[in-house]
Amino acid sequence: MSLRLPLSELDTLTFAVRYSQVCGSMFILTLGSYNSVIFSTLSASNYMAAIVTDDFFTGAAWNETRLQRVFEDSERADRLLTDLRGNVDNLTRLENEDCIRQYGLNSLQSSWKNVLLVSTANVTGPLIRPYFHHAEEKWDDLGWVCGNQSTGVGYQDNGHNCNTAALLSHSTDWVIKDYLIEQQKITFKDGSVGYMGSDAGGPPYEASIKYCLAEPTEQHCTVQISTPLLGIVLLCNLVKVLCLAGILFVRGFYPLATVGDLISSCLSDPDSHTHGKGPLAAKDIPRHDSASYGKWLPKLVEGYRQIHVEHPMSLLSPSHNQAMAAEESPATTEAFEKSNVAPIKWKKRVYRWYQASSTLSWAVCMTLSVLTWLTGLCLLVSSVKRYKRLYDQTYTLSRMWSSGVGNISTNNLIGSTGNGRSLLANVLLANTPQIIISFIYLFYNNCLTRMLLGQEYTDYARHRKPLRVSRPKGEQRSTYRLQLPYRYSVPLMTAMAVLHWLVARSIFLVEVNPYDYDGVVLIDKISACGYSTMAIVLSLMVSGVIILALLAVGARRLEPDMPLASSCSLAIAAACHTLWREEDAELLPLKYGVVIREDSNCEDGWEHACFSSKEVTPLVDGRLYI
Repeated sequence: MSLRLPLSELDTLTFAVRYSQVCGSMFILTLGSYNSVIFSTLSASNYMAAIVTDDFFTGAAWNETRLQRVFEDSERADRLLTDLRGNVDNLTRLENEDCIRQYGLNSLQSSWKNVLLVSTANVTGPLIRPYFHHAEEKWDDLGWVCGNQSTGVGYQDNGHNCNTAALLSHSTDWVIKDYLIEQQKITFKDGSVGYMGSDAGGPPYEASIKYCLAEPTEQHCTVQISTPLLGIVLLCNLVKVLCLAGILFVRGFYPLATVGDLISSCLSDPDSHTHGKGPLAAKDIPRHDSASYGKWLPKLVEGYRQIHVEHPMSLLSPSHNQAMAAEESPATTEAFEKSNVAPIKWKKRVYRWYQASSTLSWAVCMTLSVLTWLTGLCLLVSSVKRYKRLYDQTYTLSRMWSSGVGNISTNNLIGSTGNGRSLLANVLLANTPQIIISFIYLFYNNCLTRMLLGQEYTDYARHRKPLRVSRPKGEQRSTYRLQLPYRYSVPLMTAMAVLHWLVARSIFLVEVNPYDYDGVVLIDKISACGYSTMAIVLSLMVSGVIILALLAVGARRLEPDMPLASSCSLAIAAACHTLWREEDAELLPLKYGVVIREDSNCEDGWEHACFSSKEVTPLVDGRLYI
């Protein structure tokens, strides 16, 4: 935990951590915004699928009167049929299986448009029935490949009851069953025109399909830029540039960026409020307001002896007192005389890495991670169930893989289609997971930072080493990082980058330009969000590994011969008091332990534990230390 003390150098450590997190979050969110600033659009063709007989190609005339009675768009149907008849040589023959795959599985048809289904049905006239697919209004109107599967007259199939999987397995026996529904024109009170169906158009029919003749069309793809999002990205970049410029040109701003900076600061200028308080751990300090930080002292030493010491050098032998008294400055002596020494009975504990981070940080990190993972799992289950309902097959991993990663399918759409939702709303929906993952990264970074800070701090009880500081002096070590070593930061950033990429292909913006039956682009565009089942599976796998990896790191053991201060600046400051002023100790290799006093008998007294450039020994379980 981080305790806010009225000491500016200690507060700076918390400020530096928060400042880096804010800059990091702006950087991540800005990068995530580029995901939707530039995007591609696809094309989808409206088309007519007409069931015809062999007489259609010999010039036999269809019943235009009946066509007008049955279909409200009879003029368009008549014109398209005439064009197809005159352009038969340029049509491509598709066998039944290919025809079902091209027209029955995906409403976003971009390679083909109008199609003739040649039937062996014994009917009067060359035309049995035309079907119209309106991509700009309704995507799931593919029920014509099955026809009317109900025995009730007037049953309108919306595509969900069409088992295309069964059709594909029996494509050679493809039969379309349907009714001809006569359309009666109706004029409403407001002047608008509608149509009402009846069963007067003709008897039910069964059309056995031999093959298809499809009209190829040119695929259209464009790249577009979202101006509002581009403005947001530019604004965020401007703020980042201003922040960097401010840091570059502000003089006298030297934050405590590492735990070594804080230890160095406290050794060179000890904090009088934490003198003589013993080996403090972060968990030993109750959470209080910074203005009342002194209230925890009676609770902290409750159960232990509290002795007022006139001078801390009375802890040493008389010879040490006489030798060292001359080295102490009057100001230091006066501060010592006013101190209340609170010895602590050392109890050796086995700490785990996860204890170096706060409970709140772990709770938020794990809750957000697990909820996001479960949301992806629910979307995966929904996709599998939908596939089972549509195709009457189990959605196996092999089928998911064959569907591709990030490919668009009308069977995997979220929310309304058509013009029901604006482009910006769909962009926000598609990028919401990216924002959530960015925040999860910040919490992961926070937990790892605190754990590695605790590991670096407690490692001073095992190894003597120089301090790792941002501005090294003497034997101090320089650093190119705040806290995360490259062996942790590089895998974390790589895993998060892969996860961002997979999530971007798990749920994405679907922007489609529809083209009419004549190949002319329509004004109305289709905007929605699609999802890729295979990408969701891979995202769940990667995110699951990241969660387990963080838990595995948190289960590691810390060095037990030192109190776990974590990021608590008060506990760290308490470990930076030497019994005598060691000249430039912060510039030398340090180790935490009990200061050795060869001529002192401490069986009934206290020993002092701190960072020191001198020889130290490990703390002994059950001993009192200051």
